[in-house]
Amino acid sequence: SSTYKLSGALRLVNASGNNFQGNLVGSGANINFTHSGNAADADSAMAHGFEVYPTSVTLGSDIKGWKGGEVYGLNITAPAHGCAFYLANSQRISFEHCSFTGGRYSVAMECCINTVFQRNTFTNYVNAGLALLMSGDTARVYYGAYGGVANANPSASHWNDSPQVLSNGFETSNTSFCLAHILDAGSASESIRNVQGNYFYSNNTSGTQYGILTRNGNYTCLSNWFENVKYPIRVLSTNAAEGGGTTHLAGVAGAEPSGYYQINSLVDGYSLSGTFIGNYTFGASVDYDLSGINGGSCYWANNIMQASTAYCLQVVQSGSTRVVDGGNTIDASGGGAYKNVTYASAYVRVDYPSTAMLLGTTTNDLATAGTIGEYVASSIGPGAATSLTSNTNKNITTLSLTAGDWDVTGNVAFVPGDTTNIVNMQGSASLVSETEATDFGIVSVNPNGVTGAVNTILPVTSVRVSIATTTTVYLVVKATFSVSTMSAYGCIHARRAR
Repeated sequence: SSTYKLSGALRLVNASGNNFQGNLVGSGANINFTHSGNAADADSAMAHGFEVYPTSVTLGSDIKGWKGGEVYGLNITAPAHGCAFYLANSQRISFEHCSFTGGRYSVAMECCINTVFQRNTFTNYVNAGLALLMSGDTARVYYGAYGGVANANPSASHWNDSPQVLSNGFETSNTSFCLAHILDAGSASESIRNVQGNYFYSNNTSGTQYGILTRNGNYTCLSNWFENVKYPIRVLSTNAAEGGGTTHLAGVAGAEPSGYYQINSLVDGYSLSGTFIGNYTFGASVDYDLSGINGGSCYWANNIMQASTAYCLQVVQSGSTRVVDGGNTIDASGGGAYKNVTYASAYVRVDYPSTAMLLGTTTNDLATAGTIGEYVASSIGPGAATSLTSNTNKNITTLSLTAGDWDVTGNVAFVPGDTTNIVNMQGSASLVSETEATDFGIVSVNPNGVTGAVNTILPVTSVRVSIATTTTVYLVVKATFSVSTMSAYGCIHARRAR
């Protein structure tokens, strides 16, 4: 473990002055950059600690920076008003087990692909811990082509900044506003960002304006912790009240450069989306401000929001924007609520092999209510047989079915007196009380004047009952008889077909 003080930027190149292609590995080495930039410097002119960028920029060229490298185990103090590590036009670079302290940014990247940040700590930065920038520095960065224009304006670039940010700690102790723990002002392209298992913390409730501030999306945020962050997740739109166009971000007067930070508007109209699952937010004004997801969709599930003071979820509806809510937990004591949210239906398609069966249960128990195979029944025994009036419909028992497609059947039993003259007996499953079914679901026998004390049991014809809401099905009987008495009992049962 050694300590190194550096009074200027350290450009990573090989012995021939060409682009660096190795690894930067330390074992607790402390590297302190003692030089300084100015608070008013634009990002393209800010001071650098370590820096990697192409030795030459050629229009139409491929990535010319660092490829396939690793930064491991270093403790880096950034230059004042600068960044600890500046990385441009590079790909497949990983930062692991490093600590970054101070500076305008801890790490700033431009036009990089497939970088990984894992198990690092970022502390006491002014603007952001991790920043994806498009600063317009055409002397060192090639931004690609857009709309047929070579080396187009950075805000119109199709470069994909797509880092994975996994299990890192972000913390700032600045008493003035910090802009964001992660600032994504990168390309207006289809970027995929996996932000998972990170800890975002400010030591006072007004210390950080944003946890993740992004102007474009397809974000995946899983199991992150946001504490004392005013707006933990903010997706900017082109017409947002803060950000977009030439509007300065509200509430970040303490941020560099020159007291403000400006986010350019989107230029190519991508439909943005996001997946936010299992995150925890505490003490936020607005936990999830997804108003920038215009024309896209968001899946928002199993998040916990505690002590929110304004809105747990805020969405400015536009076009086909929808949010699918997957069961979040909201502590309402802080006043958190929803604003302008339209929920979409969630559909699940399951394809089974032709030989497979969808079972409600695989043992001798009852299938769960609402699943295929659910069984319900109701019966009246002979001891509680219902007395009948000749040629008059009578309910024996009823069955309540929830919405779905059911197969309904049953049995009815008729008990005549010793001298009863029996003309007709019938039974059916009906959707109308004391009214026989109007279809072919009626079972009927005609003894033609048989005198009996012989009980008769009839099976009720199986019928399909397809219903959209909870509905009562009646077991209805009717007998035509004379001289003596007639009573009836029976059962009705149903099984869910789908």
